[in-house]
Amino acid sequence: SACSSTLYPELCISSVATSGGVKLTSQKDVIEASLNLTTTAVEHNYFTETCLDGFSHDAADKKVRKALLKGQCHHKIIDRIHVEHMCSNALAMIKNMTDTDIANFELKAKSTSNHRKLKEEETTVAVDIAGAGELDAEGWPTWLSAGDRRLLQGSTVKADATVAADGSGTFKTVAAAVAAAPENSNKRYVIHIKAGVYRENVEVAKKKKNIMFMGDGRTRTIITASRNVVDGSTTFHSATVAAVGERFLARDITFQNTAGPSKHQAVALRVGSDFSAFYQCDIFPTYLGRPWKEYSQTVIMQSDISDVIRPEGWSEWTGTFALNTLTYREYANRGAGAGTANRVKWKGFKVITAAAEAQPYTAGQFIGGGGWLASTGFPFSLGL
Repeated sequence: SACSSTLYPELCISSVATSGGVKLTSQKDVIEASLNLTTTAVEHNYFTETCLDGFSHDAADKKVRKALLKGQCHHKIIDRIHVEHMCSNALAMIKNMTDTDIANFELKAKSTSNHRKLKEEETTVAVDIAGAGELDAEGWPTWLSAGDRRLLQGSTVKADATVAADGSGTFKTVAAAVAAAPENSNKRYVIHIKAGVYRENVEVAKKKKNIMFMGDGRTRTIITASRNVVDGSTTFHSATVAAVGERFLARDITFQNTAGPSKHQAVALRVGSDFSAFYQCDIFPTYLGRPWKEYSQTVIMQSDISDVIRPEGWSEWTGTFALNTLTYREYANRGAGAGTANRVKWKGFKVITAAAEAQPYTAGQFIGGGGWLASTGFPFSLGL
C-alpha cells in the first residue's frame, strides 16, 4: 500500500482513515487524501502563529494572547512533531510516484479557505487562485468587473472622495476617507489624496475592497507616521499604511515611517491584499529586509535602489536567527544603493548573475501576474 513506503505507516493509516468519508479505491486516492490532510495541518499551524502575530501588546490583547498561547503551548510540541511526520509521509509517497502519476495528479480543493470570493450583487462566485489567469473573448481577466474596465479604459480617473489637509476636499484625513468608503464593494472606489503631508496611520481593512489611493505625485503626496516597537507598538501594527482589503491600488504617493533605526522595528507599508499593485510610489526603509520567520524568501530584482539602503543591504532579526534558512536574492538592480560588494555574507544570501536563475522570480511565474496585473492599469513586465 501507499502507507507502507512511509517512515510512519501507523500515522499514515490513521490519517487516511479520518479523510471525511471519502472513498479511497486506489493508491492515487490515498496519496491525494494524505497530501490534503498534510497541507491542512501545516496551514493550521501557520495561521495560528500569524493570528498571534497580529495582536498588539496592550493590556487587553495580552490577556487574549496569554489564553491562546496557554492552549497552543499545551499541544505545540506534539502538533509540530505530528505535522513533521505527516510531511515526511507525504514526501515518501511522492518519491514513489512515477513521472506520469505526477503529471496526471491534480490536488482537489480542500476548503473554501483556498478560494478568493468575489461578491456580486445577487450571486457569490468562488474563484480559485489557480484559475485567476483565465481571459474572456476581449482579453480581460474573467474576474474583472465592468466598472473597473471602464475605469481602466478612460483617459481620466474620477474620484469618489477627495482628501485635502487644508479642508478643500471631502475629508481632511486619509483614514476618514477610508472609513467612509463602502465595504465589500464590487466597484473600484477612488480616493484622491491632494498634495500635502498627511501625518497619520491608515488601515484599509479586509472588508474595504477595491480601494484605490491616487496622489498628486510621489514628491507631493506623502503619508507619514512613526509608530515603532521601542515606543510600544508591535511590528505588525507599526505600519503607516496597512492594506488588507482585496485589489488595493495606489499610485503617485510616498509612504513613510520616520521612526529611524534606533526605534527598531518600524513599518512604512504592510500589504496583505490579494491582487494589489503600486505604481510610481516611494517607500522609504533602511534595509531591503530581514528574516522575521525561518525559511523567509525575498528577491529584489531589476529595481532602482537609492542610497537610503545601507551598504550591507539586509539586517538580522535577532542574532543568527534564521540566517541559515533564509533565501535572499538580488538581481540586476541599479542605482546608488544597488552595489553588492559590501552586502551581508550570510549562507542564504546570493547575488544572481544568470538570467535563467532569476526567471522563476519574475512576475509572470512567481505571482501569476499574467492573470491579473493588466487589470491594475499600470505598466508591467511578466519576464526579465
